Formats: sequence, structure tokens, C-alpha cells
Amino acid sequence: MWNTEDPDIVARAQRELPYGLRSYEELVIRCYPRVRRLALGIVGAMDAADSVAQDVMLRMMHGLPRLEDVNRFNPWLRQITLNTSRTHLSREKNEMEKRAAYATAAESGDAPDDDFESASYAELIKSLDAEERTIVSLKLLEDLEFQEIATILDIKLSATKMRYYRALEKLKTEHRED
Repeated sequence: MWNTEDPDIVARAQRELPYGLRSYEELVIRCYPRVRRLALGIVGAMDAADSVAQDVMLRMMHGLPRLEDVNRFNPWLRQITLNTSRTHLSREKNEMEKRAAYATAAESGDAPDDDFESASYAELIKSLDAEERTIVSLKLLEDLEFQEIATILDIKLSATKMRYYRALEKLKTEHRED
């Protein structure tokens, strides 16, 4: 799913950067939708996924010249996406804690609107924690094998499978309650 179809484009972008952007722009066109989709699966909101994807594209531009093996581009970009998504979630959690502290001081009806499309993937998985969303997204959206997911997340294969199936059970239980 993350195949750029041509490792030569990665090599060309490495050679052209930072002064030439033609091959980099082609990489962005090819990779952005997949990066955004994975980010959405992890962060759970479309505007946040867009922000993460844009940040990933910048990180890709700055890091691409240092990538040693162009054939490792796809896992490298996937890891950047996961790390950037996790960082975003951490910052978002800190912001939510700050807002909660301020909310106790002043009552208002202006709560942030976290409205998603009701049938969307983000709506379905928003009740999962960040790690569960990551595992489910990598499995369902990226169609990765459990071993690949375990390697990416640096956890054991058995733990990966267990967490995936527990997340699915959690979703089934919540869906039945609705």
C-alpha cells in the first residue's frame, strides 16, 4: 500500500533536495493520501490528520537526503507518520488537560466540536486508545501482517495480536450498545 512504485524517484528526490523540488513534489503527490489516511486512523480527526500529514511531508523533505537505502523509504515514511501522530496525540492530550483546568474556572456552552461523519472510520475507532487505533489502522488500512506491526511498534508478536483482537472486541461491544 505504501509502494511509491519506483525507488528511482526517491533517489532523484535525494539528489535534487534541497534546491530542486520536482521529484520531492511527485513523492508528496504519491504519498500524501496514504500518510493522511494512516494519521486519521491514529489521531481520529480529519483536521488533525491533515496537520500530521503536512508535518510528515516536511519531515520527509528534511530527512530524505539522509536516508541511506531508498528501498527502505516506505517503512521509513510509515515510521515518521506513526511518530508524528503520537507526538500530535501527546500535545493534544496536554492541551485538553489545560482546557479542562480553565473550564472549571468559567462555565460556557462553547465546547469544541469534535463532530465526525457518523459512518466514518474515525467515528468507529475514536473510543480506542492511541495504541489500539495504531494497531487497528496498520492492520485494516495498511493491510500489514502482525509481524510487521509488531516490528514497527517494537512489541512482541503475541502482544500485537492480543491488542488487535481486544480492540476489535471493544468495538463490537460498543457497536452493539449503540
